[in-house]
Amino acid sequence: MSEGDYHPDDADWNYKDVPHLAEVHGQVDAVAADMGDDAIASIALQKVLGVPLPMALTIYSATPDSQTYFASWLAWVLVVETRWAAVGELRTRVETTYAVGSHRWMRWSFPLVRWAVTRNYRILMSEDLPMRDRRGQLRRRGFQFLKPGATHSYLATTDLMKPNVVPPPGCPVPEARIELATQLPADGQLLVGEDDHLGLRVTRRGDKLLIHKRMCPHEGAALDTSPCSPEGRLRCPWHGRLFPPEAQLPVSGGEATTEHHRLRCEAGVLSVEPRRGEPA
Repeated sequence: MSEGDYHPDDADWNYKDVPHLAEVHGQVDAVAADMGDDAIASIALQKVLGVPLPMALTIYSATPDSQTYFASWLAWVLVVETRWAAVGELRTRVETTYAVGSHRWMRWSFPLVRWAVTRNYRILMSEDLPMRDRRGQLRRRGFQFLKPGATHSYLATTDLMKPNVVPPPGCPVPEARIELATQLPADGQLLVGEDDHLGLRVTRRGDKLLIHKRMCPHEGAALDTSPCSPEGRLRCPWHGRLFPPEAQLPVSGGEATTEHHRLRCEAGVLSVEPRRGEPA
C-alpha cells in the first residue's frame, strides 16, 4: 500500500502508461503482443537478482479504479490486483494484492516468492511515484491532463506526440536579463521561469545559446535535468521523446522567438521577454 499527493487519474494513467516501461523501469523489458483501451498482453523479461526471466503477462481493467494482472512465471502463477482511491483532495491511496499459486510440491518456495515480489514492488514504486507526484504538483498549480474517455487507455498512451497537458489560463510569461559572462559561463546552463510550458532552459554550448522547453507537453515531465545530446536535443525522461531547441542564438548577438518569448542577445546580455500580445 502507498499514498501520495496526486489524483486517482494519475495512478490510472501511470499503470496504463505503456511507453514509460522502457525509459523509467530498469528491472523489466516488455514487448506488447496485443493492446487495446482496457487490456494488454505482453512478454516481459523481469530481472531477478540481475537475471532476466521471461513472463507471459495479461493486464486488464476490471473496474475504472483497478486493474488485474495474470502472469505465468517459471513454476508459479501470479494474480495481482491493484486498486486506487482518493483519500483527500489530491491525495490517493493505492493498494496492491499479490496471489501466488504453484504445484503443492513448490510450497517451500512461497517465502522466497514473497520476498521477490515485495522487493520488486518497492523498486517499481520508487520509479513510478515520482511521476505521479510530478503530476500532482502541476495539478496544484492549476494544470489539467487530457484522457481519451472516463479512464485512461493503454493504446492511447503510445501516442507520444499528443499534448495532453492543459495549462491554466493567464499564466505570466517569465522575463529575464542574463549576464552571460557571470551567469552563464561556457558550456553551462540556466533556468528561466518555472518548470512548466512557459519556462525556458538556456544552454551555452561554445559560441551558441540553445533554448529549450522546461516541460514535455505530452504528460508533464520536467526536462531540467535531461542530458543535452551533441545534436542539441533533450530526451524526455518518461517516454524518450526528443526535443530540438526552441530557438538558437549566437553568443555574439542576435534575436529569435519561441511560441511565447522574444529573445535578444546583445553586448553579452541575453534578454527574455514576452512576445507581443502575451501577458507579462
